[in-house]
Amino acid sequence: MNILIGQNHLHYIGGTEKYTYDLVKELISRKEVDNVSLIIPHSMYLGVMSDKIEKDLGVKTNYISKEFMNGEKKFDMCLINHNTTMDRLIHSKIHYDKNNVFQIIHGTTPGVEQPYLPLHFAKNKDVKIQYITISQEISDYIKNTYNLKGIVVNNGVDTDVFNSKKEINEVPKKLFSLSQSKDFNARLHIICKKLDIKFSCANKWVNAQQDVSEDIKDSDIVVSLGRGVYESMMCGRYVIVADERSYQGGLSDGSVNKDNIDKMMYSNCSGRAYMFKPTILHIKGEIEKYNKKDANFNKEYAIKNLNIKNQVSKILELKK
Repeated sequence: MNILIGQNHLHYIGGTEKYTYDLVKELISRKEVDNVSLIIPHSMYLGVMSDKIEKDLGVKTNYISKEFMNGEKKFDMCLINHNTTMDRLIHSKIHYDKNNVFQIIHGTTPGVEQPYLPLHFAKNKDVKIQYITISQEISDYIKNTYNLKGIVVNNGVDTDVFNSKKEINEVPKKLFSLSQSKDFNARLHIICKKLDIKFSCANKWVNAQQDVSEDIKDSDIVVSLGRGVYESMMCGRYVIVADERSYQGGLSDGSVNKDNIDKMMYSNCSGRAYMFKPTILHIKGEIEKYNKKDANFNKEYAIKNLNIKNQVSKILELKK
């Protein structure tokens, strides 16, 4: 089976870029997959992540040039992030099975995450696009907004990277933040000083290639949204779902536990489940709820529901 993966940009490391990296890594390990090719619409969007994928995984990123479009290879399945990439694929001369084209939708608000609609490709009516969503919230959104069906396949976590035999401490000693907000991290730092907890944070603007897996494993508490939550759960950490993002402001769902995980998973652990304001008082209260039982639950849940191998199998099973 030849698989084509599409991504709008790979010049920095973010959520969909990490998703693409993990997807490529898992697919090339499969016996049923003969080849994985990776495309982006424009060469200007090559960079940090495309270099990392080629260096680590041996898969070169192609932009949709005439040379690539006129290749003889036919793709059995297309897994495309972002409607911009889908548009270039639909209007290209790339050879692919038009019954096995999937757009993977990672959010409801960014323009590039909106579904590529049949109206857009009237000249290619034989292309049947299906939509994979990473949460039920997104499936409900495209149903209510566009009357389209979404197939939910939650984000998967690479258990070769995100795993830990080291349990968290009885009393929290280290907190690690995956937030890129200076203001939010400043508040977290203030809280940690008050509670005598060591604070550290990831900063993709200072070190775009930072491997956060060791930072997560070395911490008792991790503060994040989305993929960072799942990766931290897989490592058996106590996780607080909170951040400040430009597209939704400051939101928090609080700390993850068995009583709220289903509601949080509905919206991809985005802060939109409970929509608390991540004030100093709120975050301090969530830290003070710290316990190993919730961390152990997180790991068990992630192993059962968020393993990349299982999630990729679900995607491959969609092929007709």
